[in-house]
Amino acid sequence: MCLGLGLLALVCLGGFFPAASAAIGPSKAPALQVILALDTSGGPKTAGSLRLATDALAVVVHLLEKGDRLGLLAFAGSSRQMLELRPLTPKHRRRCLRELQRLTPGEGPADFAALLQAALKAFGSPEASRRVLVILTPARLEAASRPGGGAATRKRLGQKLISSYKRARVAV
Repeated sequence: MCLGLGLLALVCLGGFFPAASAAIGPSKAPALQVILALDTSGGPKTAGSLRLATDALAVVVHLLEKGDRLGLLAFAGSSRQMLELRPLTPKHRRRCLRELQRLTPGEGPADFAALLQAALKAFGSPEASRRVLVILTPARLEAASRPGGGAATRKRLGQKLISSYKRARVAV
């Protein structure tokens, strides 16, 4: 399921990645600011799925161009910033790929609201470049395991956080 979601993310965001259309010619689009967010919840039983997900995000890392900015978040019971949003130098690209390979399954259910808050903070103030948050998760928001978590979380995401993303001009 993770791999399918990873491919879906790549297809949906294909228009944001000019390197994917390099045969057409050099990109004249503004630089991208991309934060990759990976759901590591689920414990040891999801290690295989996590590996597929990290491989899918590695493809995204390779599609980014010089001048783009890249950050990495992992989330389970809480969100943690693995890599700060920085210009994509060869060294930063290698570091991101290395961090993806080092990720291990975390504890606790995925907290999407905390993830969105952490990612919005990581983006900082709006700039001229295009901003994209790529979330890769096998979870479904409707299936929140906490009592009242599904409806309450959807309401909080819809009313507060998603509108913040729209104001900040971040594609999710």
